[in-house]
Amino acid sequence: MADPVKVTVHEQEIIEIARLESTRRMLQGYASYVVRRARDELPRSDKPHIHGADTVHSEDFLMPAGWEIRIGWDRAHSYMASLHTHKLQEIAEEVAAQANGKR
Repeated sequence: MADPVKVTVHEQEIIEIARLESTRRMLQGYASYVVRRARDELPRSDKPHIHGADTVHSEDFLMPAGWEIRIGWDRAHSYMASLHTHKLQEIAEEVAAQANGKR
């Protein structure tokens, strides 16, 4: 019989890695790709004063457990989230799958 395997998870070290500036830059790179695709694929208005997909953007926040990147519309266009969040989620999931080598 094989010896049992012991796994030790050092949660504080994982959090320290998640809070690194290099981690923020890596996540922001993925977020930028999601934003570009969203701007290309989500509906946009043909009216010059309505921006629609052009207002999709990302913001990064340093949370206690590490960097968090939020992608969405600006406040003036947040109503669009109720209409198009599913497509934005789909794009983000595709990018995550590509980053993990699943596509």
